[in-house]
Amino acid sequence: MNALRDFVDLNIEVDGDFVYNPYMCIVVPTAVRKIEFHTAIGAWKVTSYVRKVTEAPAAGHHTLIKIEKGTREIMSVDAVMKTKGRMLRNMMIENEIKVTMGRKSYKATNKFFLGASKMGAQLEVIKPKDSLKMIEFEALYERSAGAHNARVIVDVPGYLQAIKFESKINEAEEGKYAIEAALKHGQRMLLQLDGPITYIYSPRKLKFEAELKVATLDMEPHIISTTLLGSSNKQILAFEMKNRRESLFAFKWTLSSEVGPGQKTTSNTKLVVPALMEFLFDISLIQNNVHVSLNTAVLPKSESAHRIKSFIDVDGENKKVTAEFAWDADGNPERKFVVDANVISSSSDLGHASVHGNIIVAGEPYHMKLSLNAEDILASGFELEITTPSQKTLAMEASYKIEDQQPTTRVTTIFRYKNTEEQEHKFTGSVAVEKLGGPYNYALDTKVTYIAPEGKETRLETILKHHKMPEAHVVLFKVDAEGLVLRKPLMLEFSIENKEGSYEGKCIMTRNAPKSIFDWDVKIRPQGEIEAIEAGLDLKAAVQLLKTPSRTMQGEAHVSASQSGIKFYPNKSNPESTYEVGYKATHTGNQGRWESQINHPYTADQTAVEGTVELDIFPSSEDKITGHLASTRVSESSIRTEGSIVSRVLKVSPKLILQTAIGSDTIGLDVEFKKSASAPPSLKVIAKYDKTSPRNAVLAFTVDYENTPVFEVSGVMEPEETPHAMAWLCLVLSMPCSGNT
Repeated sequence: MNALRDFVDLNIEVDGDFVYNPYMCIVVPTAVRKIEFHTAIGAWKVTSYVRKVTEAPAAGHHTLIKIEKGTREIMSVDAVMKTKGRMLRNMMIENEIKVTMGRKSYKATNKFFLGASKMGAQLEVIKPKDSLKMIEFEALYERSAGAHNARVIVDVPGYLQAIKFESKINEAEEGKYAIEAALKHGQRMLLQLDGPITYIYSPRKLKFEAELKVATLDMEPHIISTTLLGSSNKQILAFEMKNRRESLFAFKWTLSSEVGPGQKTTSNTKLVVPALMEFLFDISLIQNNVHVSLNTAVLPKSESAHRIKSFIDVDGENKKVTAEFAWDADGNPERKFVVDANVISSSSDLGHASVHGNIIVAGEPYHMKLSLNAEDILASGFELEITTPSQKTLAMEASYKIEDQQPTTRVTTIFRYKNTEEQEHKFTGSVAVEKLGGPYNYALDTKVTYIAPEGKETRLETILKHHKMPEAHVVLFKVDAEGLVLRKPLMLEFSIENKEGSYEGKCIMTRNAPKSIFDWDVKIRPQGEIEAIEAGLDLKAAVQLLKTPSRTMQGEAHVSASQSGIKFYPNKSNPESTYEVGYKATHTGNQGRWESQINHPYTADQTAVEGTVELDIFPSSEDKITGHLASTRVSESSIRTEGSIVSRVLKVSPKLILQTAIGSDTIGLDVEFKKSASAPPSLKVIAKYDKTSPRNAVLAFTVDYENTPVFEVSGVMEPEETPHAMAWLCLVLSMPCSGNT
């Protein structure tokens, strides 16, 4: 009788195709349709298999690993993977995994989409018994006729409140779009954006209008409006940001012309920052007449608000100039002077005019010197200097300049005012529009600077950019502020950059140093496979705003026609983050394989790996099962692995020792099973394969039970003399028997 058969029940079944390799001198598999492994030792039983269950319309594989003791199931992993559709058309890969450990069970479902109208990944892990969700992750993009939708969800109940981002773009009618976007953390809205956009482009006309409502954190909503109009007789550039009550920042520039006998050209510039200034500057040219007006206020919302109004008219035919200047137009509008004078010096036209004269204000004589530059409608301005009877000087300067240096058009405005106490205020405003090529590609840059008499500078700058190129697609919004009510400079930047094989986005806030608020990164290989998906919320920057405990999570995902997998870990670069959970599924032709892993701790040590797993499935926590696994690289080609299980409910504390050695011509395996760490081996298996020449080899296999040999086999592999046979194997089999046989 075979004593080993009474101890171990072993059944291995393989269904596949094999071929002899003349170079390696061994038989190798070419296609595997089924691999099944069943074994039992006493009351313990292990069942595992990989089966290809369907061919069409979707290829499917079924994998099972189950450990039982008697009639009680200790652990099982059941996985089904289905693949259907074609890459980049309508492909979908679906995995369903069920894990049972004692009384606890888990179910994970994930889908990968690689289609023309749908692309992304979904993952959900639940506890079926309690219907409790443990992990939910989704990164999905969908498009249909006139609509584009994108959605990202990260939810880990008990560890991290749900983070959700969703955006929609719908084309209501030709040239008109509705945009919606929202970012939530739990029930709290971090960012919300919605509103209409109009874009019309033709050889004769360009029109772009947007009115977007933006809400962030607990701040009240703001509306950002942008207008860009270009035609043969009218140009408009406008940008405004306002809350529910008032405008916070507004700029508008208009240039219009009327062709005919009374040709007229007008330019209007408006720049309003209620906390800082109001600036309105208009100029018009009607044949030989020029009209310039200015209305500006310094710190209009403060107690020291000061408004100045003035206008200048030049009559070119009669060489006559009239002007009016009020230096306190709101507080004392009657305190002003009026000029009625003739031009005493001029160039050949009214492009440059200089006026000198005496002005009587409240019975007091004043001397005035005015220089006017209105030769070109694209660059105009004036300088005014007034000397009082006490020989004190008041000066004012205002100008604007339009620079059309394709592809960039820039409008710059300057205002300077110096009172009789030599205190000077200076404002500079700049708006630049750059056409980046293509009908939808523009960059808008606005900047406002105020320098107070004491030299302190206040600055507000915004940048908006959209650039779609063959190799990349870039979207950028940036706000940079200094002064105002800020104790420290503040910069907020949101950017998206999509290019071949890479999709990245980030939001950065800078006070003392740059900090990322949230970001995402998707990598795609040239064949269309998703190499990695990463999305994160920088809790170092957001924790003060969100008032929640910080936690870091990282993940990786991979999907292709032949392979898919996903992995989660707290922080790969932090040695204190000591666990990693993931799975990997592969299939090629008729072959399929599914792997899962739970590593604890995570370590980069290549010579030794050690970890402990606790299984607490009993009413008393003192009865929990503790497993210990240690693997050590003994030499370059040899690894020793030890595993043990300890529990109060077990009669023994089994220990397994496995030592493997793989060389260029030799493969060795040594297995020992002990009932306890100090007990002698109960079962010992030794196997060795030695290649003695390119087509010759010897092998040996020995099984000892309780220090008694129960099974021995040895053999020699040599080529046979006949040319058609592959090889022949000579075996010597030894089975020691008991005294009764």
